[in-house]
Amino acid sequence: VRRLLDGERLAPSFPGEHRALRLATDPAPNIPIHLAALGPAATRLAGELADGWCPFLLPCSALGDRIRILEQGTAASRQGRALPQICPSVPVAVSPDDDSRRIASWWVAFYLTSMGPLYQQTLRHLGHESAVDDVIAANPTHRTAEVPPSADVLLDELTIWGDATSARERLNRWFTAGAQLPILTLPPNRPLDELDHMLESLRPPEDGLPA
Repeated sequence: VRRLLDGERLAPSFPGEHRALRLATDPAPNIPIHLAALGPAATRLAGELADGWCPFLLPCSALGDRIRILEQGTAASRQGRALPQICPSVPVAVSPDDDSRRIASWWVAFYLTSMGPLYQQTLRHLGHESAVDDVIAANPTHRTAEVPPSADVLLDELTIWGDATSARERLNRWFTAGAQLPILTLPPNRPLDELDHMLESLRPPEDGLPA
């Protein structure tokens, strides 16, 4: 990707009658490359090659271990390479009422039941087998998005939810765990005023540091 952005024409890496590839744009060598790596091997690759690392639906408690793998990838690459910026993508569900839990539950249930095996496998490997099983059992069809109390740990580990105060506290956990620039992922199909409330609730303080 970096070579393509630099304007190079790349020959195919497999045999056959294929033309070399070149982007139909002006060279843009300074565009940073961010990888949404989640598993250990992909995270190590991000450490070797990327400018930023953006895992999605990674438990907050697992961020530190993944950062160490990221560091290993950086150390194995060319000398003097900087560690990629740590930018976990975290689903947001902020509301002054009980709606926040419902939105957070949708995030967790949808991605565990409707988006293939990747997120299930990742969470199982990280010690959340029973919680994953309970969410899947609570949603036998795609018409529901329930997280039973026995799986509440997934809400806290994977999302930023609650009212403005508790959501800010949950966001600060990500900074404490090693996040440098968390990416706030807003829920789909919500009113604009509700999304504005979420962003305003989590706006950084004027000094730019976690509140």
